Amino acid sequence: MSVAEKTDAGLARRGTASDWTRGLKTRTANALRAHGFTSREQVEATPLRRLRRINNLGEHSLDDLLRWLSAKPRRTAAASLQLQVLF
Repeated sequence: MSVAEKTDAGLARRGTASDWTRGLKTRTANALRAHGFTSREQVEATPLRRLRRINNLGEHSLDDLLRWLSAKPRRTAAASLQLQVLF
């Protein structure tokens, strides 16, 4: 098995194409999953004050999360409002 085939097999096994946390740091993604989030839309609809209460979401992870939310070109009005209130 070539290196390319191993890489393709690994990507298929992990399911990176369908992973809704793509673009987040591992620690941030794990914290969101551990708190029951199953989609980006759920995270966007969650009030920022609730996201801040997540135990494993430190300052760096919160910055990562806000960057991830703002990177989506078509974000919801609720997510846009949360970002405006924060800054």
